[in-house]
Amino acid sequence: ADAVPHHLLKPWRGIRGTSRKAPDENCVPLCPRHHQGHDESLHTIGEETFFFDHFGHVAAGRGEAERLYLASPHGAALEQGEPE
Repeated sequence: ADAVPHHLLKPWRGIRGTSRKAPDENCVPLCPRHHQGHDESLHTIGEETFFFDHFGHVAAGRGEAERLYLASPHGAALEQGEPE
């Protein structure tokens, strides 16, 4: 199945304003079913509960978003001090 980007409610980098999604560096890929497709999906049970139930701690989404972003070309530039 295709991946759907989920923008974290509690970003690892930057801020999320009221009624605004987090910046793209705060995304994790989820299959459609786990994003919104069934009774135990992230949008049904809540982000922190979903990550705790599936990965053992509530910050798992932030850690994965950070890992993916830093492994990307944008993250590499950030670590080298280059402007984004």
